[in-house]
Amino acid sequence: VIARGFGGTGLIPGLVVVSGDPSEQLDTLEPGEPCRLMWELHLAESDVVIPGEEVWFALGGGPRLVTQGEITVTSDEEHFRPDVSQGRAPRTAMGCTAEGTVLLVTVDGRRPGFSVGMTLEELAGLMIELGAVEAMNLDGGASTTMVVGDQVVNIPSNGNERALGTALLVMFEASDVAEALEGDNHGSIE
Repeated sequence: VIARGFGGTGLIPGLVVVSGDPSEQLDTLEPGEPCRLMWELHLAESDVVIPGEEVWFALGGGPRLVTQGEITVTSDEEHFRPDVSQGRAPRTAMGCTAEGTVLLVTVDGRRPGFSVGMTLEELAGLMIELGAVEAMNLDGGASTTMVVGDQVVNIPSNGNERALGTALLVMFEASDVAEALEGDNHGSIE
């Protein structure tokens, strides 16, 4: 253990930062004390446990919006604060169609006359309308920003991009993009 803090920890190669402590075990660790981090992913709905070393990608978010094609907003069960769970706001969501297409969606908000945002239930409905059978809310509010290439394609609620500590990136190899464009008369990539 190098140090304990309450946010703002700089990330450097070789350093692991553990955030959150639902079991309150991290509070018992002191700087200088040796420790070993082991974790596993619990998929409660299917009663599956996956060892952490087998997980190649995990994304935190919530609440869940859509389960098996039905609206299932889980903000109460997941204990989300009212500023996330109630009212209209700019929103960001990720979903998956039955065919496996990934949906990345942003909804602008806090701009009367342009967009007032959505409630979580409205966002869940939109995700189903777009074909999602599973969907989850991601960070919203002033963090709701979508960039395609080097262009911001929505209107962030505070007027410009917000400095963020995390982002979901979808990256393509240049050769994959060229190949996809050659085979597609519409010039889009799915």
